[in-house]
Amino acid sequence: MNTMNKTYPNPFVASHWLLALLVIAAAALGWYMVDIPQRTPERAYFFNLHKSFGLLALIMILLLTMQRRRFSPPPLPATLPPWQHRAAAWGHLAMYLLLLGSALSGYVGTNFSRWGIDFFGLFSLPSWGPENREAYQFLKIVHIWTTNLLAALVALHVAAVIKHAVHGEGVLRRMWFRHPVPERSADAE
Repeated sequence: MNTMNKTYPNPFVASHWLLALLVIAAAALGWYMVDIPQRTPERAYFFNLHKSFGLLALIMILLLTMQRRRFSPPPLPATLPPWQHRAAAWGHLAMYLLLLGSALSGYVGTNFSRWGIDFFGLFSLPSWGPENREAYQFLKIVHIWTTNLLAALVALHVAAVIKHAVHGEGVLRRMWFRHPVPERSADAE
């Protein structure tokens, strides 16, 4: 059995798991920071940390999308019914759209406020748009909704992976790192 055709390439796998960590970090910070009192250094610190993780996630989303266009994903197990193949395809498309929607609405929304992004304390990205409270509030709502919908879809995604793992269907192996198979020399035969 050729494992190479049944798994994603290692760079894609690494991007997937890094994006997952960035999204979890940004979402956790986002849900935590909203309860911090306004106009405090702590709130500014966590908002900028959230924005920094979100900006990295946006870059990773774009990278993952470009990587995804370069190859066909490995096939799902033939034992899965057709409706599960369709659900997986639609679920992945919805996740990509929600990831983009969440990250872009957060980034663009920030640029309609007077605050820029202090990127991990390394450098500042000033706002490039005019201060516009209505645009900022609209994009903030889009950001919250897309993030919450994404969280629900990710929970469903993880539940499906667990279900397939329990049934031994090998779906998780598709998104795990390949190990190079050593070549056999002619002398070994």
